[in-house]
Amino acid sequence: MNSEERADLDEIVFRAMHSIEGARGRWAQRRARGLDDAELRAAIVEEFGIAGGFSWPQGGGGADIYVDVTGGLRPRLAWRGFDRPPPPWRGEWDPTPDRIIQGAELLALVRRVLEVPCPPTAQTVMALDIEGERE
Repeated sequence: MNSEERADLDEIVFRAMHSIEGARGRWAQRRARGLDDAELRAAIVEEFGIAGGFSWPQGGGGADIYVDVTGGLRPRLAWRGFDRPPPPWRGEWDPTPDRIIQGAELLALVRRVLEVPCPPTAQTVMALDIEGERE
């Protein structure tokens, strides 16, 4: 993946995680305390709701992008650009996504883009306490 594709993917993830009012504040709280994978998955489901989607023009000659999100038991993020010609058996455009991200890949991507840390484990906290006692 080149840097332009990575930037597009980061923008898709950011927009998907901020489509409901108040998302910035919720993510700030989540970043401050850290989330384990189960908590992060629950946060993604909360932001996606049952299902939704959005689109936006890329500008600068880039293709418009349509993003589809699905919450529930298996949250997923899918998108496609409108620059692909549709297959002959379809109408105006092909709704088949260019990419679908779900599971561990979705968790890792949201964690990276939104800079959500894992909470410290009990072992980490104990190690920090022990180091503090040595000083």
